[in-house]
Amino acid sequence: MIVTEVIPAIDSVDESDAHLEVKVRFGPHLQRVYCYFEEHEGGPDKGYIEVGFDEYTGNAAEVVVIIRPAGTGVFPADVPVVEGSIRANLDRWAELADRSDPRINFVRQRGAMSVSTKDKMTYYAFSAATPDRFVRSGSVGFGVGEAGELLGFVTGLVA
Repeated sequence: MIVTEVIPAIDSVDESDAHLEVKVRFGPHLQRVYCYFEEHEGGPDKGYIEVGFDEYTGNAAEVVVIIRPAGTGVFPADVPVVEGSIRANLDRWAELADRSDPRINFVRQRGAMSVSTKDKMTYYAFSAATPDRFVRSGSVGFGVGEAGELLGFVTGLVA
């Protein structure tokens, strides 16, 4: 998943509960397209996270941890934090435009998923690569690589 730009921060609402350790919505409820991140070895049973994007703008709209990644990683050190949110490239959904069934109109991405913690922060990695920066809206930051790739997200960020 490629991040095309950093946009102004969007208000976030934590909707986590006893069944979903992370469920954060950014902005109002909008029509979304989804990217499903899952563990490349072991499939979704070893890690499954949904990231929703506004279907028209590509703005980050939601992140939900469905199944916590089984792998333990190393929390990224010395990653700068910038205020804002992300806008993703929607080209991968263009070929799915005629599919209205939400069970089949999503993009799936597999990677070396892991979870790591530092202080009160938790980083959910979609890849083994280290983010170049965290783009923060509220207490959640998206890990973005040097080439704009979405590498994960962190919760518990404080201003």
